[in-house]
Amino acid sequence: MTPASDGRQGDPPPAPSSLVALEVALLSSAEHGAPSDAAVALVVASDDDERTYVADALRQRADFLVVAVATVAAALEAAAHRTPRVLVATHDARGVVRHLPAVAAVLLSDDTSTLEAADGSRLAPIVVLRGAFRGARLLDVVATLIGKRAPAD
Repeated sequence: MTPASDGRQGDPPPAPSSLVALEVALLSSAEHGAPSDAAVALVVASDDDERTYVADALRQRADFLVVAVATVAAALEAAAHRTPRVLVATHDARGVVRHLPAVAAVLLSDDTSTLEAADGSRLAPIVVLRGAFRGARLLDVVATLIGKRAPAD
């Protein structure tokens, strides 16, 4: 057994839980001056690059605490700990919208049937952002959805 080994032979490390992601986001927001009562922006995307791009774009808003997760299950676990103000999900994670009907949502999808998956039981608005987009466009859509612009820095 090597000093770096914990006794497991070839076992992959466990996937990080959404609770850990939420705690890391809270610690990170405290370091970067985000208020402790900052609204949570929940990003759900299985693709690491998409998730990172969207989360980085949303972190430009000082009034958001961004929690980025890879699965619908992880998103629901994170939402159980702190209700998100806005949800941004990629097409592959669109099922999360059905489970959080009171959260304003942005779906990143080229599929025109995506809105059909969001049935009439939604309590909060939903926008489908189709095709390639810039972070600034996402921020504009989010600001419109939640009814407030980013505070001036």
